Amino acid sequence: MLNDNMSAQQWVAKVNQLIDSQDWTGLESMNQQVCQRLVDRKDMNSLVDFYEQAFELVAGAVKVDHLSTDDLKVLGSDLQFVLTNALSQSAVDPDIKAIYLEYHYDGGDSTELNLFLSEKHPDEDTECWGSYFGDNGFIEGPNVHHLFHFDPDGELSDLEVTIATECVRAHLITVLMSVIDGLKPDVPVGFAAHDGFVVMLN
Repeated sequence: MLNDNMSAQQWVAKVNQLIDSQDWTGLESMNQQVCQRLVDRKDMNSLVDFYEQAFELVAGAVKVDHLSTDDLKVLGSDLQFVLTNALSQSAVDPDIKAIYLEYHYDGGDSTELNLFLSEKHPDEDTECWGSYFGDNGFIEGPNVHHLFHFDPDGELSDLEVTIATECVRAHLITVLMSVIDGLKPDVPVGFAAHDGFVVMLN
């Protein structure tokens, strides 16, 4: 059982333990629970602070500053445009039951944050609901590769890569939550890295 008040230091220790034992399934499950609990609190400053504290513990303040970005307002405008488009479609199409956002960040050009109009509600298929979209269910989103100076394939330890990846996720979720709070979608919205765990945002 995870502690609702788990500190960044405690989380880093558990992450390190799971990496050492190569328990990748356990690592993903724990990270999903931790991230979802932080998102559910609706305190985005604390969300980012938690992961930046964790990253500073393993990599130092210089790398935290290097990872952070001031360009997220532009991303917010881009995401508001694509989400507004998606919600307009969902309002007139009863087959659209949820919205799934996915980013693939690997340090190269394939780092877009795309949107899918799902024809399944997350309660119908908790694992794969985001992959059920029709011919017009894909909306191309903005690129994010220029926002973060982070390459998972660079010269970082497994622990640093794991923590930095969650830092990037926290920044992106913060922008998405700001947009969602303004648009107030009437369908569930989920967010994930490519092939990663989904965090429900509303």
